[in-house]
Amino acid sequence: MAISFIENGFFLLKTFHAINCDRGLLKSLITLAQVAENENPVEVDLTWCGFHVRIHGLPIGKMTLDIARFIGDKIGRLHTFDQAKGLESWGSFMRLRMAIDITKPLPWALKI
Repeated sequence: MAISFIENGFFLLKTFHAINCDRGLLKSLITLAQVAENENPVEVDLTWCGFHVRIHGLPIGKMTLDIARFIGDKIGRLHTFDQAKGLESWGSFMRLRMAIDITKPLPWALKI
């Protein structure tokens, strides 16, 4: 792994193996993006980061794709949502895979 300073707090991290892409440094959030050889690393958008989000306290009848989309639109961009039979989630929580804009604060609560 090689790290180079670019400008204003931006660093270029070059990994030689794909397995190193999922690792963090100092237990802090690090956003990574793959950069093509002809692409300027400073122009790469690093404001969105992928997360698994657990939604607790929803009644079973509300664990649907429509509710997942509603929550996804309020927090970020919905990628996937755990589905069991049909379009309903199962268990005590609903799990979403989302991209979240890390430059904005998370909402404290959402009224559904």
